[in-house]
Amino acid sequence: MPADRPDLQALVENPREALEVEIKDWMDLTDKFVRADIARHIAALANHGGGHLIFGFEDQSLQPNPNGPSSLDSFSRDEISSIVKRYLVPTFQCEVYHIESTATKIVHPVIWVPSHGAVPICTKADGPADEHGKHHCIRHRDLLHPFYRTRKRSHPDARCLAVTDTSMRATRKRDATQCNKFAH
Repeated sequence: MPADRPDLQALVENPREALEVEIKDWMDLTDKFVRADIARHIAALANHGGGHLIFGFEDQSLQPNPNGPSSLDSFSRDEISSIVKRYLVPTFQCEVYHIESTATKIVHPVIWVPSHGAVPICTKADGPADEHGKHHCIRHRDLLHPFYRTRKRSHPDARCLAVTDTSMRATRKRDATQCNKFAH
């Protein structure tokens, strides 16, 4: 696999967060709250212009976490597609790769998220409610209008600017009709 995708191999060997790369620790993709969180990250990456979501690294240090799941079956194209179909419109296809680190021999799932295309990706469903009835927020506070997740500048050398709240409100009004068309 490394010879097939040297770009992904480089991301696994030298993990770094950027606007187009989100690094995550191991997550249980069968957990409904985790699935909602993954949808949020996928939408933000798609609306940024695409990117990668990489699993198996400690959140703060970005060091490989050897305590991964015994099976990577839940990190599959079908599972990611089911998350996208549940929470996002218009639907789109992500690719999932399993890249083994040459240094640690840990296999890291890497999800490639395509750019949104002509219509921004918006949420169609909120996350599940916890035991107190509070929803795991994907749609934000306004459940009547589509919500667009975006990536924000995380460090000074980021090449793209974060989308401002003002421009997002204008985008929401302009694209609400298109997104609602896909949601129903």
